[in-house]
Amino acid sequence: MPVFGLDMATLVQDGAAVLVHTLAMLVVMGVVALAVYEKLGVGVLRRAWLNVDLLWAIAVLAAGVVTLFT
Repeated sequence: MPVFGLDMATLVQDGAAVLVHTLAMLVVMGVVALAVYEKLGVGVLRRAWLNVDLLWAIAVLAAGVVTLFT
């Protein structure tokens, strides 16, 4: 039975595409992480670490300001 104009074959195909994309991204991230680790080691993290908590706080505050004034 179609759901919102989609049949089961379309849903399976879409799910497979999402799965393949997710797995490919994970593999590429892992390969890049290993390459950086082998080439630069852990020392690069100490020197170039980005404070993600601060970045998220700034993003949330900016979104709040934009929401407030629009």
